[in-house]
Amino acid sequence: MPTSQLAALRGTWLLLPEASRADTLVYRRNTYRFRYLPGGRPGFWLGPAGRFTRYDLAPGGGLQAQEGTWVEASPGRLRIHLPAAEPAEPDYTLELLSYRQGVLKLYARQYGAN
Repeated sequence: MPTSQLAALRGTWLLLPEASRADTLVYRRNTYRFRYLPGGRPGFWLGPAGRFTRYDLAPGGGLQAQEGTWVEASPGRLRIHLPAAEPAEPDYTLELLSYRQGVLKLYARQYGAN
């Protein structure tokens, strides 16, 4: 992935479950005017210097942040590592499918899976 394109993806992205499919996750920036979704929207923050934060729905409502790192595993693929995730999780890959008009489409899979 070109460095300029990767830099354009930095920031906070929230999931659009209503637009996502089994193998494709659809995100918009947190500044998008989302319709209300009870419990909130999971997402992630892609930061500079390999910093990454995943936002999951918390058991009592709201979001729970898990900090980790990212590296570019290959063009268009980011390897995500969450060292403090409880329970421990294997690394996973976010594969960029498309980025158009503020809509980010990704494919997520466990690292090393085909």
